[in-house]
Amino acid sequence: MFDENKSSKKYMLIDNDFIEVQFDARSGNLDRINDKKTGKYTVVRSKFYKYNPGKSGAYLSEPMGQAQEINVL
Repeated sequence: MFDENKSSKKYMLIDNDFIEVQFDARSGNLDRINDKKTGKYTVVRSKFYKYNPGKSGAYLSEPMGQAQEINVL
């Protein structure tokens, strides 16, 4: 398991010849995608939500109430 207290890095990077993908080292969320050829980048912001299950079956999922945001940290 990743221990955020032991990490001094702010970002984790994965890259190939074409792109570089940057993740937040604390939450693991995707943060930015860099195009190495053009130098342009796209900032990515994501949030996670959950809902309380209600009726459900093989092909049915009916949540009870509104989705609630999950704080990853």
